[in-house]
Amino acid sequence: MWYGRKHTEKTKELKRNIALDNLKNLGKFGVGKNACDYLDKLSLKMGWNLQHAKNGGEVRLCGYLVDGYDKKLNIVVEYDEPFHYTSDGNLKQKDVDRMNRIIHNVGCIFYRYNERTKQLSEYKADFNSNTII
Repeated sequence: MWYGRKHTEKTKELKRNIALDNLKNLGKFGVGKNACDYLDKLSLKMGWNLQHAKNGGEVRLCGYLVDGYDKKLNIVVEYDEPFHYTSDGNLKQKDVDRMNRIIHNVGCIFYRYNERTKQLSEYKADFNSNTII
């Protein structure tokens, strides 16, 4: 019945939200202390108000939980541990696709912090990175 047919983006988002609800009900969410500490320090430094797992809970955007979100300024910050990158140091495609959906649907400013290189980079809709810190 589904042969040759694809799910719409709306259906994919609905499925992601259902999966997140199931994980939440099972108590399967885990957030690194380093990420929360970094987001708190970044908020102070930049004058942002990032909501995260230990500060109001992670915010759900487009069926994804983001590490940090400032609703007023519409800023998303992702804290990337080394497993988010390929062996040659490039961001994994699934992370790029996720970021793409969020930027295009929310219209936010998107930052990624690379735990390995200690760099915060801003990403635009064309996914060019500009290291800012």
